[in-house]
Amino acid sequence: MPRLRPADDQGHESPRDNVPVPGRRRRADDNRTAAKAGGWRRLPVLLMVAVGLLVLVFAVVGVMTYQSSGPQLTMVEGSRDTSPQGGTTSVTLNLRAAADSPGGQVSGKYYFLFSAGTRTTVADANVVGRAGVVFRQTFFTPDLANEPGPVTFWVEQRDGDSVSRVSPTYTIP
Repeated sequence: MPRLRPADDQGHESPRDNVPVPGRRRRADDNRTAAKAGGWRRLPVLLMVAVGLLVLVFAVVGVMTYQSSGPQLTMVEGSRDTSPQGGTTSVTLNLRAAADSPGGQVSGKYYFLFSAGTRTTVADANVVGRAGVVFRQTFFTPDLANEPGPVTFWVEQRDGDSVSRVSPTYTIP
């Protein structure tokens, strides 16, 4: 029985010559055209990069809009109850909240810092409701009962180690 020679030896190309064999390295003298390496493999990476850049742009625009929106809480009216020593036993505030989320809803924990003389006290309050509505809150300030004079206050929001002031500083005579 005669021995068959491979197609390469006869000068003809076999259809199997263009099929890559796993683990086989291409020879330098191989005359087959190499397929473009990584064409379709790059598409998911490029899509992920594009989506990541888009998310980054929206986040930056959102933060800039949030920071340029001004204070979230504004005092409409404020009063304090005085102690016999001339200090402050409680502070009553009427506040208007701006929306801090889409849809005009206000919700979150706010920290009210009251200062008189050399002392400062902190009280927290959960604010929930519609933006633009005025709400009334009374804060008891026994630490300021012996500190005569007006009370200054401001409001902060805290998120982990981040503290942001969400109101101007007000003075209640």
